Amino acid sequence: MKEYLHRCFELARQSPPSVAPNPPVGALVVKGGRIIGEGFHERFGGPHAEIVALDRVQNPAERVDATLFVSLEPCNHTGKTPPCTERIIRDGIAHVVVGCMDPNPIVAGKGIAALRQAGIDVQMAPDAKPFENLIRFFTLNQKRKRPYVLLKWAETADGKIGRSRGNRLQISGPDAIHYVHGLRSEYQAIMVGKNTVRKDNPLLSVRHQSGPSPVRILFDIDLDLSPDLAVFRPDAQVIVINHTRDETAGHIRYFVPQNKSAYLKLDILLGELYERCGIGSILVEGGRYLLQQFLNQDIYDEIQLLRNPRPAPSDADVSAPWVVHEFRFDRILPLGSDMLFVKNNLYPNH
Repeated sequence: MKEYLHRCFELARQSPPSVAPNPPVGALVVKGGRIIGEGFHERFGGPHAEIVALDRVQNPAERVDATLFVSLEPCNHTGKTPPCTERIIRDGIAHVVVGCMDPNPIVAGKGIAALRQAGIDVQMAPDAKPFENLIRFFTLNQKRKRPYVLLKWAETADGKIGRSRGNRLQISGPDAIHYVHGLRSEYQAIMVGKNTVRKDNPLLSVRHQSGPSPVRILFDIDLDLSPDLAVFRPDAQVIVINHTRDETAGHIRYFVPQNKSAYLKLDILLGELYERCGIGSILVEGGRYLLQQFLNQDIYDEIQLLRNPRPAPSDADVSAPWVVHEFRFDRILPLGSDMLFVKNNLYPNH
């Protein structure tokens, strides 16, 4: 069972961030000690992983009395696709092994109950934690009705993150840069403030790793940023938060919050981005003012701080964000010449 669960986990990791707000899911069909079909959730609105795996069994008769391994509890309701439980039952699957329960209250045990009621033997994975970690974005979405938020910044040994004037300050070494681009590929969206866009003209894309570039979310309240800036390139969707224009023009979504409090209260803004745009995870990369607002309002689920051992040059005068609540980092990891500090803040009581 262990090797099949591991394969199931690896398949789930292949689901791209664009399946959001659905979770990443992997599945495989086993019979006679061999895998006869496997797959993962490939796109939002497309067939779920269980259906992909079942469809890839070349001889339909082999599905009868086979075992289905799936990283997440199969759904038992009709959404953009029919219930997976109906197909599992109809194909004659005898055993199902589930990585973890679905946190969506519409499912939440009902899928497993339907399979058992149909006479299918259902077992849970001995260790659900790896599978639960895979769907942490989705679980947060269900609990908070907003995207999962990771705050990320790089700082020098003396706590500087940039220059208020002049060229952009390069802080991190190549290993840290490589890591950050991999991180970007795991998130559905990346968010930056207006000053960062105007001053640094960032690409906000995935370049040093393989994987899709995230949706770019930026604040341009008065719509006065130059359309020639790199963030407006057509290689990824762009969401522009503003006061007046609420429409889609090509790859750019001009977004006016329905609740005007969203301009001041990030939880309201994030809720609208989740409900209206389907954004399930956001990597907040700066600048300092935007990061500070997230910290001040205690709206984040994870912090990743990259610290370089070198002090800042004399003209670096922008200090790192100030962490409002004292805490200890959960993990500290080396990344070449840099150190990565990680703090999880999942499901705080606020």
